[in-house]
Amino acid sequence: MIVIIALIVGGVLVGQDLISAAAARAQISQIEKYQTAVYTFQGKYGYLPGDISDSTASQFGFVARGAYAGQGRWEWYN
Repeated sequence: MIVIIALIVGGVLVGQDLISAAAARAQISQIEKYQTAVYTFQGKYGYLPGDISDSTASQFGFVARGAYAGQGRWEWYN
């Protein structure tokens, strides 16, 4: 009886580990997709997304939204 309970508990714990590992892999995959999108954009237009001057953005057919930063780096705001 104790062996059966131990096997069930062990199976549940392994299942939780598999779910956690799958969630971590999904998050890593999503981050890699964002990186690929940024590098593709930079390769095509020569600028980071959101870092194109308004006049240059208009030349590429984008709608200029103002607030151009133009530093060539990403900044995070809270």
